[in-house]
Amino acid sequence: MRNRFINKKRFVPWLILFLFLTVMALLNFTRFVTSRLAEGEPPHFKYFFIMETTGVYSILIVLSFAIWVIKKFPITRKNLITHIPLHLLASMVYGVSHTMLMFSIRTFIFFGSLGGALMIMDALFIKFPWNIPISFFRTP
Repeated sequence: MRNRFINKKRFVPWLILFLFLTVMALLNFTRFVTSRLAEGEPPHFKYFFIMETTGVYSILIVLSFAIWVIKKFPITRKNLITHIPLHLLASMVYGVSHTMLMFSIRTFIFFGSLGGALMIMDALFIKFPWNIPISFFRTP
């Protein structure tokens, strides 16, 4: 009964894509952390993890739009003049919507609390006018 609602032909490629994007997020996360460690600076684990995971997982949300455009308007020799500009426009819409989705999710996560706002400002090396780092005010 349960298998009736799961279409394995559609589920498996999305699962593989999800796993691939997870590996990519973790690789980018470790790249940023090791880069900070190599420079002798303390890494901000939560900051880098949130930035990388929101970046790759927002791809999954917007990717269905791109797949729909590719299937609905395939490029053939007969429709090159009309469908190539449509695909270029769709790629611009994809890029803008992916960026805005990442921005919205990150804004909600980081600025949902004062601690999140302090964490991102500290990661950007913003100091108070009297040169006390923001991490001084953060509670452990």
